[in-house]
Amino acid sequence: MNKKIFVSVLIVVLVIVGIWYFVKQPINQNSQNSLEANSISSAYVYGPELNKVKVFLYAPDEKKTVVTDNYCGGKKGAEIRTGNYKLVVDSKTATSDNPGGNSDLNWKDSTLDTGHQMQFVQNTAWDGKLTVDQFDPIGYKNFIVIQQYQGCNGTGIYIYGYDLSTGKLVQYPFNHDKAGLPPTESIFVTSFKKSANGNLTTSTYNQTTGKTETTEWIFDSNKNNSNNGQFVTNNATNNPPDEQSNLKNTTVTSSLTGKIVTFYFSNNLTATKMKPWEDSSLIALLDNTNFLAMSIYEISSSRILEERGKFSNYSSLGLKYLGEQKYNGYTVKEFLSVGIPPNPNAKQKIWFVDFGNYGLTVSDDSEGKHFIDWSSFKVK
Repeated sequence: MNKKIFVSVLIVVLVIVGIWYFVKQPINQNSQNSLEANSISSAYVYGPELNKVKVFLYAPDEKKTVVTDNYCGGKKGAEIRTGNYKLVVDSKTATSDNPGGNSDLNWKDSTLDTGHQMQFVQNTAWDGKLTVDQFDPIGYKNFIVIQQYQGCNGTGIYIYGYDLSTGKLVQYPFNHDKAGLPPTESIFVTSFKKSANGNLTTSTYNQTTGKTETTEWIFDSNKNNSNNGQFVTNNATNNPPDEQSNLKNTTVTSSLTGKIVTFYFSNNLTATKMKPWEDSSLIALLDNTNFLAMSIYEISSSRILEERGKFSNYSSLGLKYLGEQKYNGYTVKEFLSVGIPPNPNAKQKIWFVDFGNYGLTVSDDSEGKHFIDWSSFKVK
């Protein structure tokens, strides 16, 4: 072969290889660099064993303007970014806080459209920076919070997350559990934080009463199965103020087990012993008309395993699981039973309080109108 032809062919081959290496291979890297450069913010979300991946907040149609005059939503001159924003997981950003010390997690690329236009303003709580926190004391799921300006008294918050079971980003709605109303994709808040129990706690200013009302939200992965869960209100924090102020307490000694149980409850209820022929009965709470509002039964150590199994298989009991809360040394699981004879529409709340080698079941015949402080139980 002519030497010049050979050199020409070699140059062509090298050029082709160069194009493949410098164009084809870096596409993914260029895509990642583009997200880094064009996203309004990013943050890591964690999975099991300290594995994590980066999530970006990005709008392909983003427009930038400035605040022209001071108002509650921002100060004059602050940058405004508006667009149809998406959350994007880039699996190539996956890493670990403990490299080599745990198994790798197979993160998948995922994009979730927030579904409507959003606006973010520089140097405000709604500046587009992603807030990531756990808000799930019994799991490892990280949640992504996005805030939107909704007036001088607060913001709307939207919560998203990465569903490990499907490898997709999803949105988690809020179920207010009021009169059968459907869940909402956001809620209005004055502020939010993680409670001492590890749950999401929101505060809202009530203009009618002039007081700030606090709500604790429990993440329930068994609801809204299409998105692998939703946030439900913890009734313990949503009763009227007079139900939670000046709480009464009672101490009762069981004639069956010898256990001494103390707890706090609504001040408009009266504690009384239940009928003596009901061997497992502990105490009843009556309202001011002597109507049975709540009844409490105990579970001895010889029956605790059996009862724990029953409540684990709650569907066979005709119950709907509403969530659970862990306290210091015990767990409270909440259930709903619908259709109590003779009223097919009656609703009864049932709680299983598990102390390990002892337990209680609590039934609420008032359909949630009264209050027990579940964190106050002490057993000796």
